[in-house]
Amino acid sequence: MIASYLLAAGSNLFIPRRDPERPIAGLRPGAMVRNFIVSLRSLYSDPDARFSLIGTSIFWGSGVTLRLLLFAWVPLALSITNNQLPSSLMGIMSLGIVLGAAFAGAWISLETTNRVLIGGMLLGPVILSLATVNHFTTRPC
Repeated sequence: MIASYLLAAGSNLFIPRRDPERPIAGLRPGAMVRNFIVSLRSLYSDPDARFSLIGTSIFWGSGVTLRLLLFAWVPLALSITNNQLPSSLMGIMSLGIVLGAAFAGAWISLETTNRVLIGGMLLGPVILSLATVNHFTTRPC
């Protein structure tokens, strides 16, 4: 794991430096918040950008919720006493989140976001339905 972090940090050194498009006028929190609100209003005024922002927020919010469930709720609800199973589930879920984000970025453009609307809307109820699980069984595939 440490080697992966070191490799990632080292690879950042090869990213070419560029001048900022708009230099930062300062680190005044009030001005930064106002600038953020203006930018957010601009993005939300475009229907496609608004849809993309909401969909991305739901995707990452669902991923965070599932990770929290794995840490707090799954061991209690499934009476798991070891750390190995939740760790394995966390690794598999993290891999799924990363692969899902990569596939979404590769396959879904801003012009084709409407084709994933149904899947995105089903994401919430599917995650809510996971709260009804109260036992864990292992079966061969």
